Amino acid sequence: MVIRQSLCIDCEKCVDACNKINHVPDYGYRTRILTKKYTGTLDKQVEFIPVLCNHCNAAPCVRACPTRATYKDPVTGIVRMESKKCIGCKTCMLACPYDARYFSAERRAIDKCDFCWEERLSKGKTQTGCSAACPTGARTFGNLTDPDNIVYKLVHQLEEKVWVIRPADDTKPNVFYMKGNMRSVDNILQGQKFKYFDPNKS
Repeated sequence: MVIRQSLCIDCEKCVDACNKINHVPDYGYRTRILTKKYTGTLDKQVEFIPVLCNHCNAAPCVRACPTRATYKDPVTGIVRMESKKCIGCKTCMLACPYDARYFSAERRAIDKCDFCWEERLSKGKTQTGCSAACPTGARTFGNLTDPDNIVYKLVHQLEEKVWVIRPADDTKPNVFYMKGNMRSVDNILQGQKFKYFDPNKS
């Protein structure tokens, strides 16, 4: 996933879609939007930062799980949970540097973002709920290994800086950030338009 941070307007449509599609309880979360406030600046006072599981290639949560309930899918690369194996020890929560997990009382297991694998991708959808619901195109989901895919193009373009959160942890995350603007979006998409996804009508 690529997150064009400057396009996030903190509308939380992504959060609402995620919660509805994945049956996230009120106390839980699979994705959030953090707010960073600046003081002493005239041009920009607030910055919105969408965050979620980074589906790391060197995922510390996978290494920490004593029952292998947390695993990285060898085909999709998505870090997933097998709830029936989870013993609720919360070791993976402590290991995750992105605070991307919570304990689900209903599941009696840890829950986290799985890029909507269970509810969308495994059923033939090509977008996660959060990326499809974003009205500005701030979140873009795709195939990082396909040179023709928009995510590959955004990560490998040369015009704008691309970064990851907490690079010093060396987790090799698969969620990338860039400032982004509508012109960069239009150039990459070559005329394609974003279509807002309403989870209430899915």
